[in-house]
Amino acid sequence: MTIETLPSRARPEALLRICDAIKNETITLDELNSRLPLSQEDIQQNVEYGSSLEFLNTDDEIELTERGLTLAYEDGISDSVGSLFVRGIRDSDQYSELTQQLTEETDENGDIDQQKVCQVLRVEFGVEMDENELKSAVNSYFLTLEAASVGEYKLARGGSPSRIELREGIRLADITEDGIEALSEAEEAERLASDEFPAFSDYDPELETRCVPQFQLGLYQEAVTSATTVLEHRVRTEGGYSEEDHGEDLMARAFNEDGGPLQMGVVENEKEGFRFLYQGTSKALRNPPHHRLLDDMDQQQARDILGFINLLLTFIENRD
Repeated sequence: MTIETLPSRARPEALLRICDAIKNETITLDELNSRLPLSQEDIQQNVEYGSSLEFLNTDDEIELTERGLTLAYEDGISDSVGSLFVRGIRDSDQYSELTQQLTEETDENGDIDQQKVCQVLRVEFGVEMDENELKSAVNSYFLTLEAASVGEYKLARGGSPSRIELREGIRLADITEDGIEALSEAEEAERLASDEFPAFSDYDPELETRCVPQFQLGLYQEAVTSATTVLEHRVRTEGGYSEEDHGEDLMARAFNEDGGPLQMGVVENEKEGFRFLYQGTSKALRNPPHHRLLDDMDQQQARDILGFINLLLTFIENRD
């Protein structure tokens, strides 16, 4: 396959803003230009980018696909949208072909640098883009991989080129369709997570929606972090707290044995025990970059923690 061009100056964050500006409407490019504080060239590049990833339909005017509409209601580019961008990469002819070609190009640290990708695009795909534009396109590709939660984008620094550092346990082959065409999505999930993949069908619906896609990609730390976010949001919602309330202090007040709105148990010691349970969960798991436990997390640990947080959500639901 020859790749004539790739999206350049494209960013997942800009695509999110475009999706948010359109939502359920069908609009022209000129109308979109008038709504966003971006240059016309940036908007044009990101519309083409969104179309290639099947977030946008641009046959006549611009409208959102189901994938784009889902993205439009997200608060930002976070691990919760990773599965949307994984599917986008698979559905993009250019990105899926490039990703497949790069599966054997990672170094011993699991990194792929900009220079290597430029070389592959020139030699293997005959890309003739201007060099600066090509580098911009490669950086857009790296940002897309980061949005898909498969790696972390690192800017050029100290003579080192920009690069994508794959997350532990993730291979580029895991996000392409080559070699897995015969598998259904469910079978593919089982393959990625091993034969011990847990049955989440009876879990809290929000926990299942936000955390299972990350677990399926082997992003165990991210799945647990998302689960703690779900728990905290549920406590705020059920307890009548605002977005400014968070962390251990939120749990202490919500489950306070002396009138907390979510207090559980009958006798004083039991009420105190439930408060400690939720406070401890927040303190131990809520800030993963600072905790060695989450840095070294494997599938079994992540599954156990997700099950535990599901239990905490069930306690809240059934507290009356």
